[in-house]
Amino acid sequence: MNRRETVIFLLLVAAVWIYLAIRSALVPVVHDEAATFLHYLQVNQYIPYFSLWDANNHLLNSASAHLSVNLFDNHTFWLRLPNLLSFGLFAFYLYRLAESFQNHWIKWITVIAMLTASFQIEFFALARGYGMSIAFLLGAVYHASAYLQKKELRHQLWLWPFMFLALLANMSLVNSMIIFLGMVGLEMLLRPP
Repeated sequence: MNRRETVIFLLLVAAVWIYLAIRSALVPVVHDEAATFLHYLQVNQYIPYFSLWDANNHLLNSASAHLSVNLFDNHTFWLRLPNLLSFGLFAFYLYRLAESFQNHWIKWITVIAMLTASFQIEFFALARGYGMSIAFLLGAVYHASAYLQKKELRHQLWLWPFMFLALLANMSLVNSMIIFLGMVGLEMLLRPP
């Protein structure tokens, strides 16, 4: 992206981030957030096996929300802060992916769609773990794509930690991890570096 496009991108990201911060502070607690707080954070038991056996415990979300609430306060904003902060990572990797698009229109349609898809970005304003998983998954997608194109080992060294963190934030991404393992494994078998 050129300088003008970068400035426009940053303004869009700032506008969406402000919107999400306002939502994080003002939207009432949803059921799943309340369950996370009551079942895991309030009793200080979110480590699997030792905590309530329930699909609501997104480990990375529970651990980071616990830290945030203990550092600051029980207000919903602090509960949601880790997911809100992960929007920065999401924006960074969206920028990196958009840079690789040659077609100007496809680049901007993708950026606007990813930044304004309410079903997706609303997760960054809730303490559910899905916002974090989207951000880490996008980082994994970028590094997988870069590895498959450039065959640079450093991209694999970033791919797996991002995929692991996405998995910790949302265990339903196990299938995505298997797909990444298959793609990279096939690439290494068929075209070794």
